Amino acid sequence: MVRKRKGKTPKSNAKTLKVNNSKSGQNENQNNNNGKTTGEVKYNQTHATIDSVELIDVDELHSSTATQDLTRSSAVTNMHVTSGAAAHNAGSGASGWSRTALVEGTRAGKMPRPWFKKWGWWFLPLSLIGGALGAWWGVRHIERQVQAAAPEILKAAGVDPSGLIFEADYRNIAVAGDLPQGITVAEVEQILEQSTGAVNEDIRHAIVTARVAPLPAAEPEPAPEPEPEPIVVEPTGEISVTALSDGKSIRLSGSVPDQEHANRLFASAAEAVGEDNVVNELTVLGLAPSASEPETQINRLAKVLPQLGSGISAAELALGDETFSGSITAVDTDAKSQLDSIVATASDNEVTVSAPVAEPVTETPEVDVFADYQGKQIILYGQVINEAQSQTLFDAAAESVGAGNVVSTLKILRADNVPTTSDSQIELMGETLRQYNGLRSVKSRLNASTLSLRGVAKNSAAKFNVDQSLQNRADESLLVDSEITLLDIDSELSLLQQEFDLLAGEIRENIVFDSNSDVLGFQATGVLDKVINAIDKYDRARIEISGHTDSQGPAAGNQVLSARRASAVQAYLAANGIDAERLRALGFGESQPIGNNNTAAGRRQNRRVEFRAVESF
Repeated sequence: MVRKRKGKTPKSNAKTLKVNNSKSGQNENQNNNNGKTTGEVKYNQTHATIDSVELIDVDELHSSTATQDLTRSSAVTNMHVTSGAAAHNAGSGASGWSRTALVEGTRAGKMPRPWFKKWGWWFLPLSLIGGALGAWWGVRHIERQVQAAAPEILKAAGVDPSGLIFEADYRNIAVAGDLPQGITVAEVEQILEQSTGAVNEDIRHAIVTARVAPLPAAEPEPAPEPEPEPIVVEPTGEISVTALSDGKSIRLSGSVPDQEHANRLFASAAEAVGEDNVVNELTVLGLAPSASEPETQINRLAKVLPQLGSGISAAELALGDETFSGSITAVDTDAKSQLDSIVATASDNEVTVSAPVAEPVTETPEVDVFADYQGKQIILYGQVINEAQSQTLFDAAAESVGAGNVVSTLKILRADNVPTTSDSQIELMGETLRQYNGLRSVKSRLNASTLSLRGVAKNSAAKFNVDQSLQNRADESLLVDSEITLLDIDSELSLLQQEFDLLAGEIRENIVFDSNSDVLGFQATGVLDKVINAIDKYDRARIEISGHTDSQGPAAGNQVLSARRASAVQAYLAANGIDAERLRALGFGESQPIGNNNTAAGRRQNRRVEFRAVESF
């Protein structure tokens, strides 16, 4: 490529090149002008190979006719190259060509042109590109430094940056997200903009768009737990029947689950003594039976009742949900044999059958008396010397359980020669009979030499009374064989609670209160006296008295009122002989209704007290 200096003319001593092509087989066309050769490079059109280069003066080149066309379009140091055939045809003054090439030459005797002059024009775009890349990397590096430094600056100032998002734009920082509680946007901007540190971590401007984190929502107060619904236990009817007979009449007492059971037992007793001689005191509970096999139990007693007529002298039978026990005394051995086979199939040997053995009356008759008690009725049988002794024993038993609950089949010997000690022995047995109401069960026997007792006391006081009566005997020659045990505490509690349950109807009906009152009504004292009698039998049991109200009025006031009602009952029991330490009054307010509080009758039912036997408080 030919470059021309602007504003300057070629120097007079400028040189041009003469190129020889040895391979062309032709000589140069030379023009001698002032001893110099003005030439043109003649070029073999076929090989186009430059064999030699010669420097010539430009001034001479300009004066040459053959080179005028070349100087017209070239720079100071230019060369006109033509094919050998064209130069030859041109002659000495020809100036036209058909093909040219510009070849840069070198100054004669000088070093070749330096590479940076030859290639220096490439450095400008490369420098621009390198500078742009360096600037881009530097900005990104600073942004990373600023973005990493911002959270640390806030931490150092005591601000939690965990909820914030940082984005740097050169030395500006944008902050989004949630600000900590108690920190404002202005405070964050001030902390970041006024921070000082490494040069590349300085923040020029902070733009905070973060919002103040909302306060955590207050946890709602937990709803009060609903009071647990009371466990409703469906009441069941217990079989508890006692049958007493003296061979002429039968008394049925106790309770049965339904009316059909009562009718069946009454009909069976009527077979033995007739309907007119059956005293039916059975209570029909009207509840589902609690026994596992109620029909079987009722049938066991119903099978034996028809045999309690003229063939027996005394009988006491007890039927429970799972048990059937008692004793029958036949008039003789034949009647006993007949009863044995029937009773054996009905009672599994829990009912005993006995018959008196006829003994010849000796010259000195002896007393031989039996007394059985199973919690309600005392049965006397055996023999005494005379009518007075029989009456003494009957009266003593009646004092304990009532004349209606004494069955006596004592045989009177009516002997004239009465032993002198027999009356004192009868008196001693009478003293023990008077203590039977404090016992759960007892069997005793008196003969000429021994008084024996086997039984279970309801409480320690009853046991003490029996033991005391035996120690005070007048006849020291009489041997006393006594074994009275205390009822275990669980049985005692169970028995007392049964008595409370039997009185439950009367208690609810009679121990009631006017609205907002803790004063006992006049009708309450009668049933409370029955409660006292029941408690007196069991001296180890303790009693909880619970008071209840209807829903009228505030609940807190009802709680206090219910406690006052329970305390009123407690005070009555303590004033009438029950140890106050065995009693505890509790108030349950309106929390345990048994009636509908929306009706007057239901509210009256809810204003009540209840009793529960417990071992301890």
